[in-house]
Amino acid sequence: MIFLKGAFSFVILGIFLIWIFERRTRLPTEALTAIVFATGVAVAFFFLSVEEAEAALAGNILNIQLNNTVFSVALCTLIILIVKKLF
Repeated sequence: MIFLKGAFSFVILGIFLIWIFERRTRLPTEALTAIVFATGVAVAFFFLSVEEAEAALAGNILNIQLNNTVFSVALCTLIILIVKKLF
């Protein structure tokens, strides 16, 4: 069952945990989602080396290519224009 490998299995686990907590507590689903996500990120950092954790948190701006930058700026501009038109 290849679909149970990798991140997908953790997504299923997160959904299950949110469902369990929803039934046992009166917290809103959004709060439970944030709690499960933050806990998952914190646990993931336990398994990373210091270098990998720094790369995950800060990244490296030198790895960004010009075409990615142009695409990001164009997409952000389009989104801003759409939001201004709607609101």
